[in-house]
Amino acid sequence: MKKILWIDLMKGLGMLTVVAGHIYGGEISRNIFIFHMPLFFFISGYLLKPTLEYKKYFTKKVVHLLIPYFSFLIPMYVVLMGFPSLNIKEIIIYISRPIIGGRFLVGAFGVFWFVTCLFLTQQIMNYLINKLNSKKLLLLMLSMLIVSYSNTYVFPKIWFPWNANVIFASAPIFYIGYIYKERTFKMNNVLLTILGISVVLFSFTYPENVYDMKYAKYGIPIITLISSLILILNIKFISVKLSNYKFSYRVLSEIGKASMVIMYLHQPIQMLTKSSFSTDNTIRFFIATILSYIIYLVLSKFKFGKALFLGSYKDLEEIFRPLIKRNKALKANNV
Repeated sequence: MKKILWIDLMKGLGMLTVVAGHIYGGEISRNIFIFHMPLFFFISGYLLKPTLEYKKYFTKKVVHLLIPYFSFLIPMYVVLMGFPSLNIKEIIIYISRPIIGGRFLVGAFGVFWFVTCLFLTQQIMNYLINKLNSKKLLLLMLSMLIVSYSNTYVFPKIWFPWNANVIFASAPIFYIGYIYKERTFKMNNVLLTILGISVVLFSFTYPENVYDMKYAKYGIPIITLISSLILILNIKFISVKLSNYKFSYRVLSEIGKASMVIMYLHQPIQMLTKSSFSTDNTIRFFIATILSYIIYLVLSKFKFGKALFLGSYKDLEEIFRPLIKRNKALKANNV
């Protein structure tokens, strides 16, 4: 129970940095971009329980990730983008943009790239961890890192639908999260803090020390990866400490549970706030976070909301079970 709470706290802190990174800009944003998306791939790897039931795992993740992805994306897209003219080219672009996803989604929809990339990363890594031994996996992860840096420096304009090219960078981080759970790693907390401060100071001198994963900009080879991991471990250390305090773990674990909804909604909310009544960054930060969380609470009160927007397999099954039984009964009667 403690470990689950620790993970929720870490997700909560991570999501707050995502919101802050999109609002504050400047040095705050640049330093957040060293670790904020790698952190979620690290957590996902940490939580992985490898299974040989590939079909069941695939179905579970479709329900957990892709159904909420489209449930949020399609209505938001129609509302915010309106409808295209009758020009064939505009219609094709309008339809293809949410389907292709990845870099094709910008502005209020910019964060959606993460979910499809995470889904693909999970499927690939579950399969590889089951099929390869640790030595082969390590060599493969190093090879993927080399490919990811080639994407940054040699072929920066190449990208695939659903940001599948980012898997070459996300999979190694995912794997590091997985082996972090499997093996006991201990680091002096004072040393870890000093290293974290050093990373931030280093980044002021070398501003290219940034992980902008959506656009396959992975910073300084290996150094930025190490920088990211150091800051992730600092977030983990802070999460463990905060779990000892009732108020902090209640607040942050709740944000962690609502992290996907906050991720989907904070951008359009903060943009609307900025254009409507306040350009103050802190006001936008709190409004975007709190309002997104309130929407999460509303969705969690209804079976339909939990099934389509929160990725609840149980609730989706309960909704469709009567329909399945009815279809089976009709088929039996026809026979």
